[in-house]
Amino acid sequence: GKQFSMAGGIFMYSIRMRLLTSESGEEYISPERRGFETCQLVSRHWRITKRRMVRSREGTSNMGDTTVEEVRGEGVVGEYPLLHEGGFKNYLCPRGPTELARAPSLELYSHGEGEGCFAYQSCTDILTISIEGFLQFVPGSICEPQGNVFDVRVAPFHMDRNPDFFY
Repeated sequence: GKQFSMAGGIFMYSIRMRLLTSESGEEYISPERRGFETCQLVSRHWRITKRRMVRSREGTSNMGDTTVEEVRGEGVVGEYPLLHEGGFKNYLCPRGPTELARAPSLELYSHGEGEGCFAYQSCTDILTISIEGFLQFVPGSICEPQGNVFDVRVAPFHMDRNPDFFY
């Protein structure tokens, strides 16, 4: 069987996002019906469930109960993707959208574009059990909003305690 050590290591994960296209199937909503052609990521809110390490009097570590950590922040890994059907443009905002709203003369810097899904990778410590939360988007763009900010739920995803491989 697989052997797994809690002594160290991290979990790596990737999150992908896209605006559905007409080829996506039943879940597709046309731009006319949804009210926008593009939307841009503004912020994130994660609920991270972790195991708590408990040290015994003998100095050994055991897994205790769980805790939930709330993490909120602007963009993801410093990026603010603008999604359109079939692809994305990636933007960096050196001071974040909050500063951009206060000082509209600041700019978002284009940082490439691509077809399909925007994806980013991150990591968490070995005590993490699951991550879930919301990504917050603005219709249009941060610089030219075309409606109210809306949340997109990220369903819980669990960290595999018996992975097929380690890095």
